[in-house]
Amino acid sequence: MKFEAPPIPAEWIDSAAAFTVADEGPARRFCHEHDGRLDTMLLLRGAIEADQPDRTTWMLVYSAPNLPSLFVVLDAPNGKVLRTWRG
Repeated sequence: MKFEAPPIPAEWIDSAAAFTVADEGPARRFCHEHDGRLDTMLLLRGAIEADQPDRTTWMLVYSAPNLPSLFVVLDAPNGKVLRTWRG
């Protein structure tokens, strides 16, 4: 199935800004201490917050050898870190 993705609203931060927020914040220590790196970056809607199904977020997943991944979830409109966890 092929379809055209809708444009990203102007009020959302773009992927470069989301990467900068995560990389200068929660991921910095993880990457520095464990030789971590960004593995996956997704723009998601409704996958993280069941009580806010229309909320759009960036999820960045960082990996490091022999360690659980670090997940960082950012609010798409303002770039605020909403949640982090290891798993």
